[in-house]
Amino acid sequence: MLKEISCTIFNEKTVKFHKGLNVVLGDRIASNSIGKSTFLMILDFIFGGRSYIDKNSDVVSNISEHEFKYCFEFEGEPYYFKRGTKNYQTVFLCDKDYNPIDDLGVDKYTQRLKELYKIGIEDISFRSIVSLYSRVWQKSNFDVKKPLHEVSKQTNQDVINNLIKLFNQYNGIKKLEAEIKALNDSQSAIRKAERFSHIPKINKTTYNKNLRELEKINTEMEKTALGISYTVADIVNAINNELAEELRNYKRQRSTQESKLKRIRKDLSIRESLNDQQFRKLTDFFPSVNLEKLKDIENFHDSITNILHDELIKAEKETSIELEYLQHKIAETEDKITNIVANKSFSKEVIQPLLELSSALYQKQNENTAYIKKLSVADDLKSTKEKLSLVKSQIIIEVYNIINNRIDSLNQIVHKDGRRSPKIVLTENNYSYGIEDNTGTGEAFANLITFDLAILELTDLPFLIHDSMLFKNIENSSVENIIDIYNVFGKQIFISIDEIEKYSEETKKIIQSKKVLELSTTKLLFIKDWRKSK
Repeated sequence: MLKEISCTIFNEKTVKFHKGLNVVLGDRIASNSIGKSTFLMILDFIFGGRSYIDKNSDVVSNISEHEFKYCFEFEGEPYYFKRGTKNYQTVFLCDKDYNPIDDLGVDKYTQRLKELYKIGIEDISFRSIVSLYSRVWQKSNFDVKKPLHEVSKQTNQDVINNLIKLFNQYNGIKKLEAEIKALNDSQSAIRKAERFSHIPKINKTTYNKNLRELEKINTEMEKTALGISYTVADIVNAINNELAEELRNYKRQRSTQESKLKRIRKDLSIRESLNDQQFRKLTDFFPSVNLEKLKDIENFHDSITNILHDELIKAEKETSIELEYLQHKIAETEDKITNIVANKSFSKEVIQPLLELSSALYQKQNENTAYIKKLSVADDLKSTKEKLSLVKSQIIIEVYNIINNRIDSLNQIVHKDGRRSPKIVLTENNYSYGIEDNTGTGEAFANLITFDLAILELTDLPFLIHDSMLFKNIENSSVENIIDIYNVFGKQIFISIDEIEKYSEETKKIIQSKKVLELSTTKLLFIKDWRKSK
C-alpha cells in the first residue's frame, strides 16, 4: 500500500497514508482551487498515470518542474520511488534516502506495481485496471451512465472486455480470439493468393463442373491406358513427379507474362491527344475556353506520355525476353518428361494424351482443393465466432450477476429506505447502468460510487480514488452511509470531501480520524497561490 508522498512545493512537505480510508479534507465553505482534486491527480500520477502532466500543467508554469518522492509498503517491506514532471516517462527506484538505484520506464514501473500488489491477471495492465477507478474531476471519467468508460472514444466492446479481464474470466475468450485471428489471417492469405493468381479462384458452379470433368478425365485415362502393362496409377505417378510440377509452374509464369505483355501493348496503342481541329470544336460548346492554355496542358501531357512510352517499350522488350526464356524452359521440361516416360517403355501415342489428361486432372483437382480449403476456413471462422459469442455471453451473464448481487447488498446500506437498486446490463457489444425511470443527479452519483465499491470488493482492484464532486449532489444521509462503507475496507480508498459540518457527528468523527491532508483558502496544497490576477 502507499505509505507516504513528499514534494518540495507542498505546503505540508510529507503526506502519510494508512490502510483503508484516506481523506483529503476541504474547508466548511467548499472553497475551490485549493488543491483537493490536484492532490488526487498527483496520487494517480504516482500510480503510473500521466493525466497530471496533461491536465495540471499550470502547476509547472506557475511554480517550476518538480518531483515526488514516495514510499509503498508490501508485507512489511518498504519500496521507495521518485517521479518528476520533467522526465515523467522515467520512474526511479530509490534507497531509503531517495537516492536513485535504478531507472524504470513507466510501463516497467507499473508492471512492478502489479506484481507488488499481487495482481495475477495476465491479460490486463495495471493502468487499465486502476485508471478508470481513479475518478478525479479533471479526468472526466465519471459518466454515471457509462461507468466502464474511462474516455468516451473507447468502444463498448473494449470496456466490457476490460471488465471481464478484471474478473479474471478472459482465458477462454482469449483462446478463441486467437483462433479467430489465425483463421482471419488464413482467409486474408487465400484472398491475396487469389488476387495475384497464385491459387485458382472459382465458385461453386465451377467446382461442380470440375467434379464432372474429373470423372470424364479419369474415365478417359483408363481407356487410354488399356493395352499397356501399367495401371493408370502407375502412369499418373510417373507423370506427376517433380518435373511435371515444374512444367506447370513454368506454364503459369508464361501465362502471367503473356497477360503482362498484352497490357503493355494495349497501353502503347493508346496515344490520345487533341489536335487543333478538335480544340477548335471545343469553342462551339465553350466559347470562352482558353485554347492556348489547353494547348499548353496538352503539350505537357504529351511530354509525360513520351516518357511513359519509352518505359513501356523497355518493359515490352524485357517481358518478351522473359517469355522466350519461359518457352525454352517449358520445351526443355517437356522433353525431360518424354524421355522419362520413354524409358518406362510407354509408346509416344499413349503417353502424349495421358500427359495432357494428367495436366487437366491436376488443374481441376488443384482448383477444387483450393475451393474446399476456402470453404473450410470460412466455415471454421463462422463456427468459432459462434462459439466465442456463446462463451462470452455465458461469462458476461456470470459477471453481471455477481456485480448486481453485490450492488444490491451495498445499495441496501447506502439507501436504508428500501430504494430500488441500480443494475448493470451487459451484452457482448453494449451495456447500461442505473435505475430505470430515475434520472436524479444525486442518485446517479451514489450509484456510481456503489458500482466502484462492488468492483473494489469483488476483484483485484487495489484502490479507489473518489473526488469531492461525486458527493456534491448526494443527500447527506446517503453520503454518511457511503463513508461507513469506505471505513470498513482494508484496501486503500482516497477521497476528497468538504463541507463536513452538514454530516452527522459519527461521520465527521470518521472523516477526521481518516484525514491525511487538510486544505483551505489559508492552507493551499502548494507553496504558491496563482488564483488571483498577477
